[in-house]
Amino acid sequence: MSLCDLKRAIRRKRRVRLKLRSLSNIRLSVFKSNRHFYAQLIDDEKGATLAAASTLEPDVLAVAKRRVNSEAARTVARLFAGRLDGLDVSYRKFVLDRGSCRYIGVVAAFADELRVGDEKGRVGCGMGKHAEVSEAKIKAVNAAKKSMIRVYLRESRTLHHDVEAKFCASRVVLRSARVGTGIIAGGSVRAVFEVLGVQDVVAKIIGSSNPHSVIYAVFAAFKNMLSPKQVAGKRSRKVGEVIENRGLGCGKGKTSGRGHKGQKARSGCAVNGFEGGQQPIFTRLPKRGFRSMSRVEYEIVNIGALQKLISEKKIVDASNISKELMAELGIIPSPMSKVKVLGKGALKAKVGVSYDAVSKAAGKKVYLPKG
Repeated sequence: MSLCDLKRAIRRKRRVRLKLRSLSNIRLSVFKSNRHFYAQLIDDEKGATLAAASTLEPDVLAVAKRRVNSEAARTVARLFAGRLDGLDVSYRKFVLDRGSCRYIGVVAAFADELRVGDEKGRVGCGMGKHAEVSEAKIKAVNAAKKSMIRVYLRESRTLHHDVEAKFCASRVVLRSARVGTGIIAGGSVRAVFEVLGVQDVVAKIIGSSNPHSVIYAVFAAFKNMLSPKQVAGKRSRKVGEVIENRGLGCGKGKTSGRGHKGQKARSGCAVNGFEGGQQPIFTRLPKRGFRSMSRVEYEIVNIGALQKLISEKKIVDASNISKELMAELGIIPSPMSKVKVLGKGALKAKVGVSYDAVSKAAGKKVYLPKG
């Protein structure tokens, strides 16, 4: 490094530190050398290092292979994020101290991996505009951090159920998949699933392949997705009943054993009376007769029922059995009903019954009371 470059780096470091001093006491300090990359979470107020990770660790050396690249930086970011889980919640908000390093390449890859997704079901998206690419990325990452959402995953590897969503001219179809399928998706959709922590998924983009529209369509699909617990609550069922059949991930094929299309593939029962394309039987049979609009409907009262009530002493005065009394005893539904007396049963003596019609046999044993 020449003397001029060294002076520029020192000025850049001072400028960054001066800006961060007014923002937070917790800072994530990163440094890149020619062979390694380091990250430390520092509490300036206590003067202590809270967490640290670097490419010197064995897990990262296998990926880095003694070279500092974006993949190694992402691995360090994932390792660093795992160590943040054990810290207090107050230490989760910090500022990035890049020191004399520029926000490009390895540093940008580390920050993007750390902020946008945690590979545990949380992911965010954002867009930033600026004349400088580095400033635009900072804006985009900050916007993504604010829009982080929780996506419920099945066994921490795939989606719970198939989902489809649309944004502008882009439409995406996301399907759960079996173990070992991998991420079958392209472009920006693959990047989202990688930072989300999905291992097995099948995605299809229909319509426009504009990256912005596709990403927002994917996030719209995530928001429409429900966990088995939420679905069970809506359907008033147990979680186990909901988990049985749900797309490719259930091991019963794409259609969960219901076949392609047709009534048996639909939810609920089949169409009532549908006979598979032929003329239904109720249209083949002739229609005869009609129901008159001037018909009169009667409530039937048998004389045997009246004698039973008289014997039980529920009817005291047998000479005047009115409609009100019959409605009160439950023989007819209402005092306004029309009554027809039939001769089924036997009467020990003639009784007076209020009726509108009477059969020939019953007419010999009942009479209309006066008034």
